[in-house]
Amino acid sequence: MKKDFIEFTNQIKKEFDSTVAENKEVIGKYNFEVKTGISSKVITKLTPSEQKLLKEVESRFSYAHYFIRENGKLKNRNEIYYSTLLDDSRSSQVINLCMFLDTNLAILQGLQSSDFLGDNFILASILDDIRFKFIILFEDILENISEFTFDIKEIESLTGCAISNYYNYILGIPQFIISHSQLMQFVNSARKFIINYLEKFNKDLKPLRNYKEADIPLDNLLFISKLKKNLPPDEIHWIIGIRFGGIELPFLIKHFIYQQAEIKHLKISNYSQTDQGSNLESVQQFASDNKTKLATRNILIVDDSITTARTAKIIIDALKNNAKHLYFACVYHPEAKRIPQMRMEGHGGVNIEELKKCCVLREANYTASANMRDYLGRNKKFDLTKESIKTHLAKNPVRIKFQPQEDAIKDSSTVKVFIACDKVVIPDHFDPLSLLRNYFSSKKEYEIVDDWIGGEQKRVEVIDGKQQYTEIEGRNYLHEAINDIHSSDIVILYYPVHSVYLALLFRIAEEKGKEIWVCYGKKEETRGFDHYANKKLIQITRLNSTLSKL
Repeated sequence: MKKDFIEFTNQIKKEFDSTVAENKEVIGKYNFEVKTGISSKVITKLTPSEQKLLKEVESRFSYAHYFIRENGKLKNRNEIYYSTLLDDSRSSQVINLCMFLDTNLAILQGLQSSDFLGDNFILASILDDIRFKFIILFEDILENISEFTFDIKEIESLTGCAISNYYNYILGIPQFIISHSQLMQFVNSARKFIINYLEKFNKDLKPLRNYKEADIPLDNLLFISKLKKNLPPDEIHWIIGIRFGGIELPFLIKHFIYQQAEIKHLKISNYSQTDQGSNLESVQQFASDNKTKLATRNILIVDDSITTARTAKIIIDALKNNAKHLYFACVYHPEAKRIPQMRMEGHGGVNIEELKKCCVLREANYTASANMRDYLGRNKKFDLTKESIKTHLAKNPVRIKFQPQEDAIKDSSTVKVFIACDKVVIPDHFDPLSLLRNYFSSKKEYEIVDDWIGGEQKRVEVIDGKQQYTEIEGRNYLHEAINDIHSSDIVILYYPVHSVYLALLFRIAEEKGKEIWVCYGKKEETRGFDHYANKKLIQITRLNSTLSKL
């Protein structure tokens, strides 16, 4: 068996080398690392447009690592990209993910059509980060669908669009594939969705999935290229992806091959014996619920990796007698050293002839098992890609910290007030903001925390005839806002338009039980805050009269 497996591996290796040769152009553009999917570019070869966008990105993310300069190269997928991997708290994960995602979208929103050029390494990195974060959001909603009550089609469409935007961009000239207007339409929809997601925030749900095993763009592109050469004779009606590793593949296959196919996602990837029965039961329930449809559907099942074949066995056993025709494709195949685990009870076993039909790309990046009782190697590690990412992140001190400082010692004679707004509204709303600030500043019983509007910590200055906010470079503004909320009695959110930043601050203040004042423009924009009792809603047009009555 081992000899046959080695022969099989050699054959797949030859096919892999051939596929690489056919796609060397995109490989040469972005220099993808094999284990981590990190892309890089020589710093001295950055174009003026790349340098301009790099400056913008590093300014927006001055408090955390977006890129890392190493050995004369600029590398992406750093602290911002893996922010959910750096903290196990759901609250911190959601704060990180939503704030960073919205900032990326805001950067795109600021691009002119002329800025949207091909082969821009910085732009590709932004699209990659957006894509990854939408995959995490999509998985979180699928995991908690009863809690969120979202329209799945909306998040599915946004996730599919985020994925296709990135892969379209790195494959060709974007003006011919993604128009600037299409990108702006996606950005606007995506930013609105983040608000909707935050309105349904629940800190008591499970933490977000913090890492996606098969997250190597090069391998995904090569997999699609190989799949195109090995298509089944039938039209595919359904593409079933195995969550979480296979969540992206159905979107790619639909986009590049089967545009008319429907996408389904099933969660059955679980490696504990106790969960195996429930996994099988859930797939059988899916087969039962869709029995009539399955009988007329040709189905392609896709997953990121076969390591023990347990997942493949569960879903194939459940669907093989129900679907019209059933096909299976997988990016990574198991190592020969995994044979003992594949022979374990309840696993899929080893059938090399069947494995050859799965359109596998290359060997999985997992450690060899130490024995037949578990999946860990002798070094107690399982996923070598994850270890490579941790090593990569460890080279740079982690700066993202959103845990509040210790409670400040409060002067009981004053009520601490924190005023926050989105900086984009300041030029048009400085007068009512000043009215708010002056109201509390003029009364001895109140003390403004971080008086950025008019005190010694003022960060507003006149630029081109208008009051504008100027951020202190390197200041972790979100971290400081969390600490300010932590130290305050009243949190005032100036909210004339939807804002991810203020929606996040509301959830943080709500979690801490603070009194919250929301100064709003339109009442319907505050609907996500309705269920919180300890709040005061003040319409901005009536701010002066309302304050005078307090």
